[in-house]
Amino acid sequence: MQADLATLQNQLTDLEIVLYQGKIEEQTAKFRAINEKLSGLERDAQLLRNYPPDALVSPLRQSYQNISGKAYSQMQFLSPGVLALLLQHLAITLGALTLVRERLRGAVEIFNVTPIDAAQVVIGKYLAYLIFIVITGLLLMGALAIIGVPLPASWPQFVLLVVLLALASLGYGFLLSVLSNSDSQAIQFSMLALLLALFFSGFFIPLENFAPFVQWIGLSMPMTHGIIGLRDLLLNGVNVAVQTWLALSLMVVVTFAVVVFAVRRQFRDADSR
Repeated sequence: MQADLATLQNQLTDLEIVLYQGKIEEQTAKFRAINEKLSGLERDAQLLRNYPPDALVSPLRQSYQNISGKAYSQMQFLSPGVLALLLQHLAITLGALTLVRERLRGAVEIFNVTPIDAAQVVIGKYLAYLIFIVITGLLLMGALAIIGVPLPASWPQFVLLVVLLALASLGYGFLLSVLSNSDSQAIQFSMLALLLALFFSGFFIPLENFAPFVQWIGLSMPMTHGIIGLRDLLLNGVNVAVQTWLALSLMVVVTFAVVVFAVRRQFRDADSR
């Protein structure tokens, strides 16, 4: 209506000029246009007067629909986070205790006199713990299904996600084991990793609510991406996002390379002694 009023004002200005010049007969078409514009403005004004005031203030009404057909309970919503937390903590604890015990018990010296490379030792430990953690993950998924948590939208993606989550967590555990000087210190490191995962992984509080530098701490943990992927598969019923696959794969590659480097260095130090 504001645009129509501006156009009408311009036309009336032109009309005044025409009347002043005495060329009324030549502007008959413009008179008709102005008359039609006035009629249209009158109709719009009448429509505006009859329109409900509450619709003018809030013309849109929000309407939500749960596409899953039902609302999840709090226990069901937190279940993917609990599953990711258990798998990560189990893997980190196993990894944190393995290398430090072998170093304290003299197993490193035994490895030095065998034709086994440090990478082979690390790969063997990865495989042994991976099988155990994957079986545990499947059993936990069965327990969650009993309490009403939906089954994964894709079982192959679920198994692959558990494998990557376990490998990335084992890598962190092995790194903690390399840094530890005793069993108790390794356990303390694993408990510290558990606390970090509880508070900064998005388990209780969404990651977006933290400061940017705290968000980077959360994104550096496997559990954060495990929660996102498990919620996609179990609650949302969609495929895991590409970013989740890339983040976990990057953690696996980086931690494996660092662990192999650290173990080889320990082998050289033990051989020099």
